[in-house]
Amino acid sequence: MSLIVSAATYRYPGAPRPAVDGAGFTLERGRVIALVGANGAGKSTLLAIAAGRMRPETGEATADGQNLSRLPPRVLARTIASLPQSERVPFDFSCLEFALFGTAAHVNPFAFPGEAEIEKARRALGVLGVGYLEERPVTGISLGELQLVRIARCVVQDAPWMLLDEPTAMLDPCHARAVGSAIRGLAEAGRGIFFSTHDIAFAASVADGALSLKAGRVIASGAASEVLVPAVLEETFGVPFEMRSVPAAAR
Repeated sequence: MSLIVSAATYRYPGAPRPAVDGAGFTLERGRVIALVGANGAGKSTLLAIAAGRMRPETGEATADGQNLSRLPPRVLARTIASLPQSERVPFDFSCLEFALFGTAAHVNPFAFPGEAEIEKARRALGVLGVGYLEERPVTGISLGELQLVRIARCVVQDAPWMLLDEPTAMLDPCHARAVGSAIRGLAEAGRGIFFSTHDIAFAASVADGALSLKAGRVIASGAASEVLVPAVLEETFGVPFEMRSVPAAAR
């Protein structure tokens, strides 16, 4: 079972070059792939294509053989759990209610979530370290806390594939570690996870594989230990990199 993006290209109207230019990757269930690249490299666009939220001009995105851009919304939501970089939160839903939105694709649209769904949402908030926010309105918490609640919603969605655009943005080290642990646990349970990040250390500690994107093109892909190295990172970001090992006792 695989999520495959094949030779995808997409150019925004009026843009001088494609945001994504012939990019692709293959993600297996139970695996984690990190996507790295500079600002404007095309990471969010590639993630949107992979999530079925954007149809490429050439190429395609498929999950288990299904073309994602052609799936009905409820079927897509049962297939892909997607975390965009940002979203509008216009109403004072409680954090528990917000996390429960992840169950929408699985329950009768005219019914309220049952106790099983509520307990699942509570567990997800707890795993991510924000169980204490359960009754707080999402409009009254910090951006970092909201990020964790949004990730909890993706967990609750129970889709076999999770695509996360900078999941640790705005998070402190403690909660970033909780997200990393959650990602590894979900992968061990059989989900395939593809996430973008600017935190190279986080990517190296969590991902099995990595993909480097520059100007919309994949310049390296493979095992994280082979991609997240100075030579590739210097080509990706245009600045020098140095790898240092920190003894466990000093971390």
